[in-house]
Amino acid sequence: MEGVIVYNNYNILGSITQNTDEGIYGTVDRIDALFSNQEPVPVAAKEEIHTGDAVIRCAVSGKVEEYKIRITKIDWNARESNKTLVIEVTDPKLLDMTGGIVQGMSGSPILQDGKLIGAVTHVFVQDARMGYGIYIGKYVEPCQIRENSGAMCRIVTTANS
Repeated sequence: MEGVIVYNNYNILGSITQNTDEGIYGTVDRIDALFSNQEPVPVAAKEEIHTGDAVIRCAVSGKVEEYKIRITKIDWNARESNKTLVIEVTDPKLLDMTGGIVQGMSGSPILQDGKLIGAVTHVFVQDARMGYGIYIGKYVEPCQIRENSGAMCRIVTTANS
């Protein structure tokens, strides 16, 4: 049955330590079992992120697929940290299906040049093709990611599976 939350020990996946404007932080206890068939994605250093082509991963078609977007603006001094990246959906298939960014896409990973750079956070109300993303470094600062360091952090976003 969909839409029902069953509260028992079997369904507990981890624990939440913080619920902030930037996202939910915590631990996933069975991460290896939950994501055993997933390929790790390297995390981009701040210096590697640029305006231009990128992709988002989301499951609007029923399965996780990559859709083309463009990073149109990067604001490292944004008043709200969850609006660091301005993105534009350019993928014809996604535009045909949804018209752009829709409810449920929040948390969808943004990848550029094969590296994780952020996650979708908001849609522009006046133009659903446009939206905001948060810089992934906000989540991985403890990892001290540096350009071409090869560092890997385990980050679970809503469209990793």
